[in-house]
Amino acid sequence: MMSVVESLQTAMQHHREGRVDRAQKIYRDVIRIDPGHADALHLLGVASHQQRNHRAAIDLIRRAICASPRAAAYHCNLGVVYRAMGQSEQAADCYRQAIRLDPDYAEAHNNLGHALQSLGCLDDAVDSYERALELCSDYADAQLNLGNVKRDLGQLDETMARYERAVSLNPHDAETRLSRALAMLLLGDLERGFREYEWRWDADISPYKRLSVPIWDGSHLQGGRLLVLGEQGIGDEIMFASCIPNCIERAGHCVVECDSRLVPLLSRSFSSVEFIPRPTNPTDIESLQSIGDVAAQIAIGSLPRLFRTSPASFPGDESFLTAHPAV
Repeated sequence: MMSVVESLQTAMQHHREGRVDRAQKIYRDVIRIDPGHADALHLLGVASHQQRNHRAAIDLIRRAICASPRAAAYHCNLGVVYRAMGQSEQAADCYRQAIRLDPDYAEAHNNLGHALQSLGCLDDAVDSYERALELCSDYADAQLNLGNVKRDLGQLDETMARYERAVSLNPHDAETRLSRALAMLLLGDLERGFREYEWRWDADISPYKRLSVPIWDGSHLQGGRLLVLGEQGIGDEIMFASCIPNCIERAGHCVVECDSRLVPLLSRSFSSVEFIPRPTNPTDIESLQSIGDVAAQIAIGSLPRLFRTSPASFPGDESFLTAHPAV
């Protein structure tokens, strides 16, 4: 029979390797033997948070704090749970307590910055992120967060510098790459910005599914039709519709999926293109599967990567939309 220490080590190994349910069972076994075991209470709380059972997580981590009030990590993780629940003020209080217990706790400084940013205290958030980076200069998340708050402050050059540093530290993180892409676009670097904007798929911010046909690379199609998938808001779809003439020129026959409210406007504006309304459930692709003769597909937000790589590539004053005749 394993000792409590051995059981806890086994549970932590399961937890680290993603077997959260198995870890939770052992944490509970430890707590049954020792109801005041602070580490088991804390880790069971963390596991509950990871499974989105935030109320249980708060109760468990608070019990852990009662058993071991000077454990800075417990206070920090309690703040993480509050932040997940949208309670930024409570989260900030927890992070401050963690910092009082351990002034060199870089993660707590970074998390405090995030909470302060949520509360609109941008200058204070900058101070927290900078302190985190003083303590840990290669802290990629703090670099990203400092870039985000600098963006909110309108300091785009500093924003870009922070994002570049964050990407160098964590080059495969989709959120970081996407944040840098948007900064590039704000700074007018359209070619790199729209190319990097493809990281939105890895960031999993779009619920739309694509068909099992090739992604269009902008080349001339040798038969079949191009399917342009709607995956943006209505404003962006109107803006990116300026690329539809480019699609017609390159691909010939096109089918465009879009917000149902745009079908009349776009049909008037591009009479040679078939427009179909996006399904109410964006993950329902059955209606798209029924479209015949599709040779390639592309998301509408990816069209600028092919056709809007510089300010000169935009249509300028030339109108691309046709109003209703009665208007």
